[in-house]
Amino acid sequence: MKRFLKNLFVCFLILVVCAAAVFFIGWTSLRVSPDCIGVVKSKTGGIQKEPVRPGKFSWNWEFLLPTNTKLEVFELKPYLINKKISGTLPSAELYSTLLKSNANFGYNFDFDFCVNISSESIVSLYEQLVFSDQKGLERYIDQICDSAAKMLSSEIMKKLENEPFFQPETLTQEDLLGLVDLNKKFREVQFSSVVLNECSYPDYSMYKTVRATFLSKIKDVVSELENSSGSEENADFINRLKNFFNKQE
Repeated sequence: MKRFLKNLFVCFLILVVCAAAVFFIGWTSLRVSPDCIGVVKSKTGGIQKEPVRPGKFSWNWEFLLPTNTKLEVFELKPYLINKKISGTLPSAELYSTLLKSNANFGYNFDFDFCVNISSESIVSLYEQLVFSDQKGLERYIDQICDSAAKMLSSEIMKKLENEPFFQPETLTQEDLLGLVDLNKKFREVQFSSVVLNECSYPDYSMYKTVRATFLSKIKDVVSELENSSGSEENADFINRLKNFFNKQE
C-alpha cells in the first residue's frame, strides 16, 4: 500500500512538473520587459494581431511546438533622433566666385526629433514586412526622421526665399510642427516634439541680385553672338549658352 502511494505521489509530482513546464513555456508575457511589446509569429497561425504586453497575462500554445513560434520584442520608448541637413543653392560656387568674395550661399539645419510609435503600428508594419526586429524598427524611424528633416529644410528655404525678414532661428516647436504636418505625412508614428537647434542660411537677397546680373550678361552675350556675322559658326556655343541660361531660370 505504501509503495502504491509512493508511486502515486511520484506520478503526481511528475504531472505537476510537466504541467508547470507547459505553463511556463506558453506564458508569453513573462518574456516581455516593461515599456516593450511582443509580437508572436508562428508557422501554424501566422502573426497574431494582439501584441503581448508586460503585466497582462498571455499564454500561447504554439510555443509548445519546437521551432514553431517566435516572439519578437520591440521597445515602446520615445525615440530621440538628431538630423543634420546641409547644402548649397544652385550654382552657389559660381556666383560666389563672380562676387570675388567669401560669400556663403550654403545652408545648415540641425533638428532634434522625439518620435513615438504605437503597439498597433508596430504589429501592422511587422506584418507588412517593413521591419523584422528592434534594429529594423530603429532604422525605420531614423529614415522617417531623415525625410522629415528634409521636408522641414525645404519649407524653411522656401520661406527664406519669399519672405525677406523671415528668421528660422525664431521658429518654436509649434511653428515647426505647423510648417509641415509631420503627423499627417507619417501616420505610422507620432512626432511629440521637433526642435531646431542650430541653423545657418544664405543671403537670398544677395544671391538673387548676383544671379540676375549674371543671367542678364549671359542673355546679352547670346544676343550679340546671334546678331554677329559668324553666328552660324557659333551655333553650337550659342545653344550651349542657351541651355545653361534655361537651367538657371
